[in-house]
Amino acid sequence: MSLSVTEAEVERAKAQLRASLLLSLDSTTPVAEDIGRQLVTTGRRMSPEEIEKVVGGVTVADVRRVANEKLWDQDLAISARIIYSPFLLLIM
Repeated sequence: MSLSVTEAEVERAKAQLRASLLLSLDSTTPVAEDIGRQLVTTGRRMSPEEIEKVVGGVTVADVRRVANEKLWDQDLAISARIIYSPFLLLIM
């Protein structure tokens, strides 16, 4: 899944992010929350133009790289061994 991301998907996600960011700043409370969140996470407030530049610069290669680093795109197998215990009869 992380290797199959397409240019169209990345462009659609960037458009959704841009719209979400701009529409969420429609009053003073969300703007204050945005300023606080940016100060806590980055130490400074980015202008809308800076955010647009960063979002616009995201490429398919960036998404794939981060997905490969942060997501595990493999099946996971788990096994367990249960040892008989009289206690199990009490909780079943």
